[in-house]
Amino acid sequence: MEYAIVTHTDIDGVAGAALYIYKTGLSPTKVLFAEPFNLVDVLKSAELVEEKVVIIDLGINPPTLSELVDELREITRRGVAVEWYDHHVWNDEWETLVKNLGVKLHVDTSTCGTGVVAKYSPRLTEVNEVFLNELMNGVCGADLWKFDHWLSPWLHRLVPRHGGDSWRIHLLNTLSKGVLWNDDFTNYVSNRIDWELKAYSEFISNVRVAEACGLKIAYIYEPRVNSSLAASIILGRSRADIAVVVSSDGKLSFRSENFDVRSLAVKLGGGGHVHASGAKIRIPITTRLKSFFNKEALINYVHRVISTTMCSEN
Repeated sequence: MEYAIVTHTDIDGVAGAALYIYKTGLSPTKVLFAEPFNLVDVLKSAELVEEKVVIIDLGINPPTLSELVDELREITRRGVAVEWYDHHVWNDEWETLVKNLGVKLHVDTSTCGTGVVAKYSPRLTEVNEVFLNELMNGVCGADLWKFDHWLSPWLHRLVPRHGGDSWRIHLLNTLSKGVLWNDDFTNYVSNRIDWELKAYSEFISNVRVAEACGLKIAYIYEPRVNSSLAASIILGRSRADIAVVVSSDGKLSFRSENFDVRSLAVKLGGGGHVHASGAKIRIPITTRLKSFFNKEALINYVHRVISTTMCSEN
């Protein structure tokens, strides 16, 4: 069977796709990487002529739901089967809409995306249970920010936010052959850690802290290190309730230990998990222009949006 994979850009998406290939023994005709906010665009640009498309580790963003349903309807109308494996929070309405199109949807919030693939995807060939469990537990420990497996800190660094698709494909091809770790991975992580140590000192001094509705929010603009690592550090150092990693294109990553940041992300058109989520907002052209010379202008705009969104509930 000819099929395509559309998966998330992080280690969970890459490993989930690799595990699907490993379990089925079937190589896809194409692998495409996507974020929740551009999933519709990726599906449209894929020009799917395959018999099946497999979507992995990608949740629903409310603003694109209607357009996504229309695109899935068109895909299934052409006779393309759709399988979807995800661990993000879905509303019952979303599940019903998608399943009514004939999509084989598997949502399990108790694990990571790789875990959903491990539990629910078809097993068409003999697999090494040790490899499967080590990969699943290592990736889940990293993606769910538990780091309760020895591989988690290293797997987390294998797919940096701004890494290229060629490296993701290399990882996917290696993992899909049942190789859990090799010298390429060791060298990459070693270089990555050296780079991180230099980058940390740069962004720590650029953290901006503000308040909204009695909560302390720490902002950082495009740290060169992994967003989750950066957020974890600024949460601890600033003792903030919420950490927000801001990108110039309006992409926001939220992290918190005690606050439900998913509810905030959903109101901004995004989604994710209770303590780790994201959204993408529109940045006015004037703010974009100002931010070329003063990043504080972008942070100030984002804080106004977040403050208005949070405080409107009170």
